[in-house]
Amino acid sequence: MTTVYVVQHVHSLPDQGEDVKFLGVYTSREKALAAIRRLSRQPGFSEGPTGFSTDEYQLDKDYWTEGFVTDSAARREPSAKKRRSRPRPLAG
Repeated sequence: MTTVYVVQHVHSLPDQGEDVKFLGVYTSREKALAAIRRLSRQPGFSEGPTGFSTDEYQLDKDYWTEGFVTDSAARREPSAKKRRSRPRPLAG
């Protein structure tokens, strides 16, 4: 196995940015989609069915290679929304 599939769920919180839940890592696209089908019936997830996404990752590979800079303005303002990179949806 050289590829895995990460399943997450994202939903927006009023005035608080996004809530991202890491749901699992699967060995195939089919298993990731099956997990989404199972979880989409659960409380919370059933109210936000479009929030699911899956990303495909190759093992033993760096994905964030440029470093990062902290947005100091967002840190000073408590009401500033958190910024996260949203996972891309996996078409079913």
